[in-house]
Amino acid sequence: MLPADFSNIEQKFQQLERVIIEQKQAARRLAREKAESQETLIQEMVSQERQRLARELHDSVSQQLFAASMMMSAINENRESAPSIETKQLAMVEEMIQQSQLEMRALLLHLRPVPLNGKSLKEGIDDLLVELTQKVPLAIHWTTEEICMDRAMEDHLFRIVQESISNTLRHAKANRLDVLNVWRDGFIILRISDDGVGFDQEQTKMGSYGLQNMHERAIEIGGTLKIISLPSQGTKLEVKVPFVKQHSDQTQMEKSEEKVETNE
Repeated sequence: MLPADFSNIEQKFQQLERVIIEQKQAARRLAREKAESQETLIQEMVSQERQRLARELHDSVSQQLFAASMMMSAINENRESAPSIETKQLAMVEEMIQQSQLEMRALLLHLRPVPLNGKSLKEGIDDLLVELTQKVPLAIHWTTEEICMDRAMEDHLFRIVQESISNTLRHAKANRLDVLNVWRDGFIILRISDDGVGFDQEQTKMGSYGLQNMHERAIEIGGTLKIISLPSQGTKLEVKVPFVKQHSDQTQMEKSEEKVETNE
């Protein structure tokens, strides 16, 4: 066999090797695209089901609880001022209905989170908290700043706000809720705290889908999430995301006298 024949055979082997490599790469790419498409479809189906459940809860259970609460209030107002066992029992029932309404609103917020729909993160948080102050018996205080960031980051932070507030309404039995969203020293800081019953982090951290989801959202935007909570001492959640603001924003920041202490 001539050297030229060996050279041709070697070239054909190299061509065949390239074809095999390209086919493997194409197969991996198709598998990845199929997996991503399937994941997107699953997420859409989950979202649609959550929307359906939220509509049914709002249209049935939530409305019935509201009507029952109004009836109980009217009954108590029309009764004699002297306390009695029956009066106390009615008051307890009214309190239970009001608590059920609160938990229902929290569940609706969890199942059907309101998107930003073109609003900035500040506008979305402000609107959400203004609405809550009108619907829940909770003292809500907040400070938010207009921070220019990309839409994906705003969406992730807003979902964290919604999930955290939903947890407070459902579990904390709090009297006060504080929300802070500002830029300080190269970080976007989102802090949400309440004075509720708190929880045992060691028992909760592995089993809570909501907490895991918030952690994943923080990581997705390059940030960190810390939660500090003790039984009977409330809960504090803080997200810190490294972020370089534009010069105009930095100038505005220098004029601010407010100083926020961040967790180390």
